[in-house]
Amino acid sequence: MKKLILTLFLTLLVTSCTAAEGSGKEEKPMQAQTNCPIRGGEIDKEVFTDYQGQRIYYCCPGCDKKFLQAPDKYLNDMKAKGITPAKIQTSCPVSDEPVTTGDVIYKSSEGPVALCCKKCLRKMQAKPVPYLLKLKKQGITIGAIAQPEADNGSAKKSHSDHSDHDHSGHKH
Repeated sequence: MKKLILTLFLTLLVTSCTAAEGSGKEEKPMQAQTNCPIRGGEIDKEVFTDYQGQRIYYCCPGCDKKFLQAPDKYLNDMKAKGITPAKIQTSCPVSDEPVTTGDVIYKSSEGPVALCCKKCLRKMQAKPVPYLLKLKKQGITIGAIAQPEADNGSAKKSHSDHSDHDHSGHKH
C-alpha cells in the first residue's frame, strides 16, 4: 500500500514539474498598441480602422489606407512585436445585446462603455465594477466601441474626417 501511495505521489510530482516546464517556448507578453503600424509614430486614438473585431490606431489620416492594402502583413508584424490591437466592444456588458457608438454611453474613468438602453445604464451606474471586469475578462478594450453601419451596409472602416482638431504637429 505504501508503494502504491509513493508511486502515485511521484507520478503526480513528475507530471506537475513537466507541466510547469511547458514547451520550452516563452511567449512574449502582449502589449497594447502605442505606435502606428505604418509610420511608427505615437497613435492618435481618433484615427483608426476597425478590422475583424479589432481596432488598429494610426498616427495620422492616410495610414489607414496603407494598412487596408495589406492588413494581414501589418497585423502579423504587430503580433511579432508583442503588440495586440484593441478588441472592439460589440455587446452590452449588462444584457449582452449588440451595441454601437450610437447607443447609450456610460463614461468610466477608463473610457466610454456602450450600453443598449437606459435600464442597463442605471444598472451600470449602480455597480460599474462587475461590468467593467466582465469586459476586461473578454479582452475588450474599454473605449473601443463598435461603429454604426455605413450607408452602404459595410462597417465604418476609419475615422478620417479630422477638420475638427489640430494637425499642425504632423510633418506630413
